Amino acid sequence: MNRVVVSLLLCLLFPLSSFAQTFWLQTAGPGVGSVTAFGKGNGVILAAAGEGGIFYSTNNGTDWKPSSQTVEYAAQDVFATNSKGWIYTINSDEVLVSKNNGKDWSATAGSPSDAGAFATLRNITIDNNDILYIGTDNSDSKGIWISNDDGDSWGPVATGLPKLPALGGYYVINGMATAPDGALYICSGGGVHKLASGASTWTLCGFGGQVDIPGNLDTNVTAIAVSSTGRIFAAVSTIGLCASSDKGKTWVRLANKNGLNTTNGVGIATDNNGGIIYSAGPDGVYISANNGVDWKLVRQPSDDPAQAVAFTSSGAFVGYKSSGVAFSADKGQTWTPHSKGLFTSHINAMCADSKGHVFASVQNSSIYSTTDAGDVWSSISEALAGKDIRGLTTTSSNAMFAATYMTSDDPGGLLKSVDGGNSWTNLSDQVKLRGNYINRFTSVLTTAGGKIFVGGANGVVYISTDDGTSWLNSGKPVRSGITTDSITAMVSTNQEQVFAANAYGIFRSNAISDTTKWDTLITSPKNVTALLIDESSNPTILYAAAVDGIYTSNDNGTTWIKNSSVSNATGVAINSKGIVYTIGTNGTFSSNDKGATWKHESDELNSLSPTLLFVDHKDVLYAGTAANGVYRNPLFPTEGVLAPSGHTPTSISFENNYPNPFFTSTMIQYSLVKPSSVTLEVFDMTGRYITTLVSEFQLDGQHRVAFDAAGFSIPGGVYNCRLSANAESVMSSVVYMGK
Repeated sequence: MNRVVVSLLLCLLFPLSSFAQTFWLQTAGPGVGSVTAFGKGNGVILAAAGEGGIFYSTNNGTDWKPSSQTVEYAAQDVFATNSKGWIYTINSDEVLVSKNNGKDWSATAGSPSDAGAFATLRNITIDNNDILYIGTDNSDSKGIWISNDDGDSWGPVATGLPKLPALGGYYVINGMATAPDGALYICSGGGVHKLASGASTWTLCGFGGQVDIPGNLDTNVTAIAVSSTGRIFAAVSTIGLCASSDKGKTWVRLANKNGLNTTNGVGIATDNNGGIIYSAGPDGVYISANNGVDWKLVRQPSDDPAQAVAFTSSGAFVGYKSSGVAFSADKGQTWTPHSKGLFTSHINAMCADSKGHVFASVQNSSIYSTTDAGDVWSSISEALAGKDIRGLTTTSSNAMFAATYMTSDDPGGLLKSVDGGNSWTNLSDQVKLRGNYINRFTSVLTTAGGKIFVGGANGVVYISTDDGTSWLNSGKPVRSGITTDSITAMVSTNQEQVFAANAYGIFRSNAISDTTKWDTLITSPKNVTALLIDESSNPTILYAAAVDGIYTSNDNGTTWIKNSSVSNATGVAINSKGIVYTIGTNGTFSSNDKGATWKHESDELNSLSPTLLFVDHKDVLYAGTAANGVYRNPLFPTEGVLAPSGHTPTSISFENNYPNPFFTSTMIQYSLVKPSSVTLEVFDMTGRYITTLVSEFQLDGQHRVAFDAAGFSIPGGVYNCRLSANAESVMSSVVYMGK
């Protein structure tokens, strides 16, 4: 009875129209690209990712938002923050400042390009007195520059810097760090140099007769950091991580000692209270809890090397070459992906296998997989980096095929994997496929009967009935009736009729007995980008997304009806309820009457150049974009978005939240059976993210945290709280009565 009363109360207080109408929810990927730098402000963390884009997060990296700025040289020391909370970064010839935590950027009044004084800018730092320092590539003897007035004016600090042998110019500055005593340390191909507080001349660090560091520390030093105790850490390209406890006078080599089994560290981070040091690189992530004396490997090496590392008050961040950001709140014991929103990836194709894996290919990068509707994406094969993948499909045996197109750097071809995408065989290299276009494939299809159709340039089609072991016509292409242009889309019916589209129209295979001959569908649309058949209810109904609209055929492709509601349609998909979706440059549309009418659903992805639509076995609708990865529709039911499939959480649980309903704030209570890295997030009823209440390592027992809904610009309604720990998730709902 209480449930009925509450539900009725909610319907009276909060009509459906009052809820947020978010149609698309951004997933956590895939293919974030290279994360090369981190920065910190007042309650914000920044990352330089992808093609130099600056992203910022106000909730400890739980999700990221793009700023208005990119950086051309995204080195580790590319961000600096002063005591006012202003964040500085650099482009090749100007200094930029953000006064709103990284959202917007503008050039400083004394940007170096104004006077033409600077060579390419490489890094920036700020000392304890808010003095700005900039390192350059030194190609024109520009050296280090200094500003005492928040970047309004600049002057050189060059005396004593090492010069390149016989060239006269200075070394490239690889990194910069300030010490607690105000000294500034820089590293370059000329070693480590120090500028003492108040000094105007640089001195070389590294003199001494160290046994394990012959002579001066004058080899290439790639990164530098100083702990709060004043100990200096320097990554030397030839011998690994070194440290100095006497302001650079003498150095000891740490690499390959006391657990630090690597010489390949490229990133160093020190905490704010002296004890913890992180070193990250291709050989994994190491941590020291005693200022660099002893070390422990806390993140295993992988095909995706670590490139940057940073601390916040709640944990450590590691940036990777292609998989974004990992976060640890428990000193490296456990790591969670923190890459949501951190994308610049172009999605070319998607497919799914019978095991529940959804795959997406990122242009010139890799194939990624997810089992939880995109909450986590994993790169499954770095070997595919740089390949132009145009199509993906899986067979009933879970073999996967990737259609690739040749580039100047890659020969292209038809690729096959039998281990979930971990390893691949190029069938075009094995004389299984013959002809002039075996390296120019543009689409691939698995029919209900198990046939493989591969389409390519010049209208060629290859057909296999045994998972690619052998091919019809002794591996020669089929093109009878298809005009000579690249095939852009393919689809099949359960009766094994196959449709193929190119710039000239749509073509249909004659019959199940002979798929080597094709009929031209005379009235079919041209410039088709995607094809769909309503197989579950009426296999004679076809949909075609085209440049000039969305088309429907109710008679197996003989005649077509055009709807111009959508412009430049790039995708079409159907769910188990028979609702058809299409997407283009002017929005997302749906039809529940088999294409007779189309309803405009959303404009959210218009500026992101949508590339495709896809529905998986769990009825989750996905949209691929050319600018920001993959999105999903949060209204679609999916196991794994709110809780792992087939799993009842046993180590976490919600207690009674109070008050509930509430007018301003409510107390969320929960229990942990064992110590865990915990995340507690709040979403509205459409799945739109609101905030993260908890993101840290916690001990077992009962916990509670306040959700102050009045502090957000949100309407009254039902809000879902998701508690995640130990690879488990549970949900609880609260009712906000509104302001």
